[in-house]
Amino acid sequence: MEEINKLIKSWIKHLTLVKNYSSNTILAYQKDIEDFLNFLKSYKDGLELKVLINLDVLSFRSWIANRKMKNYNNHSTCRAISSIKSFYKFLAKYHNYVNPSISSIKGPRKVDLLPKALLNKEVQSAIDSIAHLDNKEPEWVKNRNQAILVLMYATGMRISESLSLSKNSFNGNVIKVLGKGGKERCLPMLPVVKKYIDSYLQSLPWEIGGPNEPIFRGVKGKKLASAVFARQLVNLRRTIGLPEHCSSHALRHSFATHLLENTGDLRSVQELLGHSNVSSTQKYTKINLDYLKKVYANSHPFSQKR
Repeated sequence: MEEINKLIKSWIKHLTLVKNYSSNTILAYQKDIEDFLNFLKSYKDGLELKVLINLDVLSFRSWIANRKMKNYNNHSTCRAISSIKSFYKFLAKYHNYVNPSISSIKGPRKVDLLPKALLNKEVQSAIDSIAHLDNKEPEWVKNRNQAILVLMYATGMRISESLSLSKNSFNGNVIKVLGKGGKERCLPMLPVVKKYIDSYLQSLPWEIGGPNEPIFRGVKGKKLASAVFARQLVNLRRTIGLPEHCSSHALRHSFATHLLENTGDLRSVQELLGHSNVSSTQKYTKINLDYLKKVYANSHPFSQKR
């Protein structure tokens, strides 16, 4: 098992330095490989590198069936299969450990889950309610949470991108964001965003340090973890009765949906979201069919004909 652990560490390093995967993606891949190995330990009554390399199709399918028994959804299992395939591909390319069975493993059919957006009034309610919550959170934490909510809804940033911002990320009215794959994009710094971030920074009890240090901090002064902010959002959701799908990613969905509703400019929304492929942005056009029908009725020349 020690040899397997060394290979996993080497694979993770490869994903980080060569593939340039985000920390969230790497964490998900790590959890997938751990789940896979834990299953094999019991299924094979122990685990050695030789067993891992020579796994047959039945063993892989038994793992997938086990996930189904544990009520993992199809989307999660498809991602887990991608993680395992990535690991085996790494073993084959860099260590000459080839498993011929892995290429024949197919996941369950993924359901195309449409992103769920919040209403504008729900986002505003969340922002306004933070300041009035009857809890023991210090004022600077409330200011921080408000600033992150406003920032994400105003820019469409991913939570990982938001929490990685430093002083150097801000240049006048522009925010420089380092997205997936190390791709940089520039987003407009709206006055309302600046107002909330300035308020947070003025109340922050910690020294930020250098210009490349992250500005959003946890209660111990270190970089705020996305899991911590997610828990705070869950508490807020339950306290003020927001929808179950209210999450940090729902703010990104809401940004895209509301912007498309008001502009119809798919290409600009793609650039703002940092999507390398427009097909990733097109899913937002499926969300509000009634709105799209209205746009068509008001805009298309044929819609005026009787």
